Amino acid sequence: MSAKTTAGEPCEIKVIILEDDAFLADAMGRRLDSQEDVSVVGWRRDIEGFFALLDQEGADVAIVDLHLDRDVKNGIAAVARIRDAYPSVRCLVRTAFPGPANFLATYYAGVKAFISKEADDSLGPPLHELVRIVARGGRYYDPEIIENLVSLIAQNRLQAPVQTDVAHRVNLTRRQRQVLRLLVEELSYKLDSGENGFWGPFCPFSRL
Repeated sequence: MSAKTTAGEPCEIKVIILEDDAFLADAMGRRLDSQEDVSVVGWRRDIEGFFALLDQEGADVAIVDLHLDRDVKNGIAAVARIRDAYPSVRCLVRTAFPGPANFLATYYAGVKAFISKEADDSLGPPLHELVRIVARGGRYYDPEIIENLVSLIAQNRLQAPVQTDVAHRVNLTRRQRQVLRLLVEELSYKLDSGENGFWGPFCPFSRL
């Protein structure tokens, strides 16, 4: 996929994809590349190939699958590596394993958007809009995932591994639990008022 220009200038948003399903990666690439302000520099199915391409082409937004080489820990590690080695690249995770533990692990790793591969565009912003939101400094987390997370917190069940093959235990402070409950109240308001998703800044847990 070649870089595009707009009015003689480089395209505003450069996107790179890490996805081990060739069909999905190609479909995403074509879909995004059809947008005038988005240019897909390429995709890779393996982590080292992805970072070699990122070194070569650069990007503003990285779309990352979590379940790489049959283990979600590989995708989480890739998100953390992008955060540490390429701080200007913003990560959008699109995964078939959207459990609360995976969400929190990628949040701590620096992800700016987190959605399920099964997410319906009619219930939230389409992928190209999510790319724009993330590229402009915004964040988006699937409301259903957040509601599931807070439900587990309310039931005091979050410390056990949740819905993934990651042996990852999540421990939240009392203040962090309060923040998540407030977030769900905000989500409920937005959903009741016809708004989809959480578009505003997410309170960083690490500062609480």
